[in-house]
Amino acid sequence: MRLRRPGRLAPVLLLATLAATRVAAFDLQFTLLDNASGFTAAEKILVQEALGRAERMWETVIVGYQNGANIISVPISVTPATSGLAAAAFTGTTQSGDVIYATSGNVLLNVNEIENFANWQGPGANGLNFLDELLAHEIGHVLGIGTLWTANGVYVNNTYQFTGSRAVAAYETEFSDPVGYVPVEDNGGPGTPNAHWDQMMRSSGEAGDTNGPGGAWALSPLTGVVDALGRDRALELMSGAVDPDYLEPFLSRTTVESMRDLGYLVAAFEDFNGDGEIGAADLAVWMSGFGASGLQIDSLASGDSNRDRRVDGRDFLLWQRAVGTAAIIAAPEPKGLSLAVLMTIAFIARSATRRR
Repeated sequence: MRLRRPGRLAPVLLLATLAATRVAAFDLQFTLLDNASGFTAAEKILVQEALGRAERMWETVIVGYQNGANIISVPISVTPATSGLAAAAFTGTTQSGDVIYATSGNVLLNVNEIENFANWQGPGANGLNFLDELLAHEIGHVLGIGTLWTANGVYVNNTYQFTGSRAVAAYETEFSDPVGYVPVEDNGGPGTPNAHWDQMMRSSGEAGDTNGPGGAWALSPLTGVVDALGRDRALELMSGAVDPDYLEPFLSRTTVESMRDLGYLVAAFEDFNGDGEIGAADLAVWMSGFGASGLQIDSLASGDSNRDRRVDGRDFLLWQRAVGTAAIIAAPEPKGLSLAVLMTIAFIARSATRRR
């Protein structure tokens, strides 16, 4: 992922991680390495916190492997650097059936950018934390986004068309763009084309003349292709650059379904606990998180099914549609959840809809 900065191009993939706290069908394990560039004590804390949120996001949407793959965990190392922004790659693979999976990887992170991304004060200064999105993006590359596409037969280099059937179906529905493929980036510096979802690359001149007033920051990365919440495809987590002046990137159903094309078992956004089922346990998660706002990239695990970084009645409505009325009636009461509580939640959701 790249920082939009005039005349500056960010590298591609590299390393990521920290100690995971649970063993699951899909498990990430992170280790912060050290070298002459070094992480300061404060930087280590920021990186560990961001890795924890990125890990929680990926372990919520990926719940296992297809084809009987037996991968106990995916260890990822994070190495400090002093140039570029961040980059990542897998360091080991295994094949199960027709699918090649990453079994380990590493992420390279510029120590001089850690505090900048943890509290953005550049163009469009907003004080938001982009470090978890940056690391979640690089972890996606370790797991195969842009790195194992061709090996798994879902992308032909330089066609700029991702053809995995699950992702294509999700993209056409999510962004109302029936083109028959997911558009892939065809511009930018080394490592950006053929490895990200498409956007207008401001730093490369694709979006316009970077020498004009305000430079690249005065240009727009937007493509005009938006989802139901009006979020432009350019601002998705796995696009080629992070644009802090357009607020935090969002995770799309397209990206999650592309992981299914790569052989992973994935969970729906309404499956808040990532157990592969949508039911009463997920409703309990939503109830616990209801009213939360200003969440980070792992907001899904708090009940944020539309990924707008808050938990409200809109998320309940998406859960309700996903689980179905019959399932609500038949579901056992989780932890004392009563019919009266369900009715109250439904009332809250209806009220939120009317306010909208």
